Amino acid sequence: MIAIKMETNPMKLNILLCHPQDEIRQCFIETIEKSGNSAVDLSDISFDDIISREDTDLVFAPLFNKDNNPTELLKFFNKLQSKPLFVALTEEENPKDQYLVFNNNVFDTIPLISEPELIQLKLEIYKHYIHISKTRTLSPGKDILTGLKNRQSFRDALTNEIARADELPSFFSITLLNVDFSLLPWKQTSYEYSVEFIRRVGNYLTNIVRTHDRVFHVFPEQFAIIHRDTNEMTCEKAAKRIKESLYEEAKTWPNMDLKFFLSTGSATYSPSEGLKEADLIESAYENLNWERKFQALPKKFIRRPEEQKEEKVILVIDDDPVTRAYLEKLLTKEGYHVLLAESGQKGRRLLEEKRPQVVLLDWMMPGLDGMEFCRRVRSTPSLCSVYIIVLSMISGTESVVYALETGADDYLSKPLHDKRQELLARIEVGFRIQKMQEKALQAERLQGVLEMAGAFAHEINQPLMAMAGLIDLLFMDLDKNHPGFNVADRLKKQINRLGKLTKKLNHITRYETVEYPDGIKLFDIEKSADV
Repeated sequence: MIAIKMETNPMKLNILLCHPQDEIRQCFIETIEKSGNSAVDLSDISFDDIISREDTDLVFAPLFNKDNNPTELLKFFNKLQSKPLFVALTEEENPKDQYLVFNNNVFDTIPLISEPELIQLKLEIYKHYIHISKTRTLSPGKDILTGLKNRQSFRDALTNEIARADELPSFFSITLLNVDFSLLPWKQTSYEYSVEFIRRVGNYLTNIVRTHDRVFHVFPEQFAIIHRDTNEMTCEKAAKRIKESLYEEAKTWPNMDLKFFLSTGSATYSPSEGLKEADLIESAYENLNWERKFQALPKKFIRRPEEQKEEKVILVIDDDPVTRAYLEKLLTKEGYHVLLAESGQKGRRLLEEKRPQVVLLDWMMPGLDGMEFCRRVRSTPSLCSVYIIVLSMISGTESVVYALETGADDYLSKPLHDKRQELLARIEVGFRIQKMQEKALQAERLQGVLEMAGAFAHEINQPLMAMAGLIDLLFMDLDKNHPGFNVADRLKKQINRLGKLTKKLNHITRYETVEYPDGIKLFDIEKSADV
C-alpha cells in the first residue's frame, strides 16, 4: 500500500479580486488572506490593471457582467498566453457557464456559494500549478499537475476522433468526471492532500480505462475521457463503473482526510447526427449530474442580476471646473456614480462608452455646445433615450422652450448652490422616467417573445406527441440486443429534450439575453422561464 505524499507549498499567491458586491469581495478577501495569500480589492477591473501588475498570479472576476453577459475579460484572456490566470466567479454550477468556460482561456471556476474551506483548497491547487509553471519546462499539450493531456489536447483529440468516426463509420463517446470535495471533515492537512489526491485520481483513471480510451485533465478538479467505438448505453455503463470503482479505490488511500463526490456526464457521437466538437461538449455538460451542492456563503450575498441594486450613473458636462467639482461632491455624497467631462466632445465619448442614465449639460461651452450636443444625441438611436437636464446662466421662458424643443428633457438655471433640493428632485425624476421607459420596452419585447414562443410550442407539441407514441410502439417490437434499439433510444431522449424545451417556452415570464464573446446577443430561454 502506497501512502499519500503530503505536499506543502510556501508560495504566496497575488490575487486581483473583482466583484461589484462589497459583501462577496469581503468574504473572498478574508479567505484568501487567511490562507496566507494576498488580495487586491477592486470593485471594477480594467485591462490596464491586469497588465500593469506584473506580480499578479490570478484574477478572480465574474463570468458575467451586471447585464448578465459574458465579460470583456473573456476576450482579453483568450489573447493572453501565460499569467495571470483567470478564475471565473459564477453563481452556480450551470451547464451553460461550464460550457462557456470550457471553450475559453479560463483556468477554473469558483461558485460564489462555495464555503471558505473549499476556496482554500482550490488555492492550494492553484499554488502548485503556478509553482510548477515557474520552475519547470512544460511539455506542449500536457497538464502541469497530473502529466495527462490537457484541455486543448482534448479538443484536438475530439476533432480527430470525429474525423475517424465519420470515415469508418463508428460511434464514440465522452465522459466528463468532476471531483467535488466535501465540507467536512476539514483539517489543515486536507489542503496539501488535495493536490496529490487529484494526481492519484488521474493516475487511477488512466489505469482503469480500456487501452484505446484516453484520459485528459481539463480543469483542476475535472477529467475527460474519450471512449472509442462506444455507443450511448455502453458509455453510461462505463461511466457508472468508473465512478463506483474510484469510490472503492479511494478507500484504500491512507492518510486521506478528504471526503469527495464524483459527478459524471456523458455524450455520444454518431456520424448520422453530424455533431461538432462544441455540440458534444455542451451535451456532456447538460448531462452532468452534480452530486454535491455548495452551501456555505450566506444566500443574501448571492443576488441575481434582476435583484441587484441598479447603479445610478450621472454624466456632468461643464467647462467650468468649479461647477464640476461642486456637482461631483454633491452627487457622490447622495450615492450617485458621477462621470465628468469638460467639453461636449468628451461628454459624447463618455456617453457612448459608459451609458449613464442622466446627463447634466451646460448650455454655453466652447466647441460642441449644449444645444448641438442635444441635437446629435437625439439623432443617434442608441443614445437618444438618455435623460438630459440643461444647466445654464440663461433664464427666461424663451430659453427654456428652445432647450426643450432642441432635445433637453428638463432645464434648471444657474447658479445651483441655492437649488440643491430642486436639482436632486429633478435628477430623481429623470431616473424614474428612465426606469418606466425600460419597463415599457421590456414589456414590449416580452410580449413579442410570448406570442412567438406560444405559437411555436403549440405547433410542435402535436407532432412531438405523435413521434413519442411511435417510438413507444417501436420499443414494443425491438429486443434490447437489436441494432436498432440504441437508435430508437437516442431518438426517444431527443424527443424528451424537445418536450422540455416546449415546457420552458410555455413558462417564459421575462426577457433575458446572453451575449457571447463575439458580441452576438441571443434570447436566453433558461433564464427567462420559471420552470
